[in-house]
Amino acid sequence: RPVSVDLVASEYDNRDIMLCLDVSGSMNSYFDKMVTRLREIVSEMKGERFGITIFDGTPITVVPLSNDYDTIDKILEDIGKDEYTYLRASHYNSNVGSSVIGPGVLGCVTSFDRLNETDRSRSVIIYTDNYASPNQEISIVQAAKYAKHLGITFYGINPADSSYSRENNASSPSGEYMRAVTITGGSYYAANATDADINRIVDQIMEQQAALLEGADKYVKNDTPGISIIIALIAIVVYIGIIWSLRL
Repeated sequence: RPVSVDLVASEYDNRDIMLCLDVSGSMNSYFDKMVTRLREIVSEMKGERFGITIFDGTPITVVPLSNDYDTIDKILEDIGKDEYTYLRASHYNSNVGSSVIGPGVLGCVTSFDRLNETDRSRSVIIYTDNYASPNQEISIVQAAKYAKHLGITFYGINPADSSYSRENNASSPSGEYMRAVTITGGSYYAANATDADINRIVDQIMEQQAALLEGADKYVKNDTPGISIIIALIAIVVYIGIIWSLRL
């Protein structure tokens, strides 16, 4: 069949989102909820690049920034089913110990590439209780200050938050966590984060700068039946004419 070949420029949104997951022992009881929430967030997005970094001791980037949503969803599901494997991988590669929150979050921040592209929107969705080891060299607040310098926004979800510890003690794990998120201009969500809260996270990320960036061009083949239809009609008319003349 006659076809035409066109060169089409593809496009995708220039948002980069790193999922930053605390896999330390204190988070064990929250993992089912964590996986459900984060898979919901990923399912709401279209075109963004996602990555996954886990931490307990040493931060490990499990999935670099990618728009392969099937792989991202599968890894999140695996983390939910077998959190201990990821905990062990992070813990035994660390010389510091467990619950090293600040360096873990910093590892999420440094997982971003294309930092020279100033029109990209960069966000980190952090899931931690911020129960940090006293041996860590930097805090989550210091990691947030560096993220702000790079133009990266934090969205924090804390499954262990209590309003009492947050409101009455700014130096508590919850209070410090909230301060870190605020430094970057992001939003903080407590243990009772609802579907509406998840929707707000999605909306806020979508509202960030979202210019379209051209991707790799590709060739697309399209059917062009117009010429073939005209030829067929002419052939039918000629055929009918011949038949008619033979009858005469």
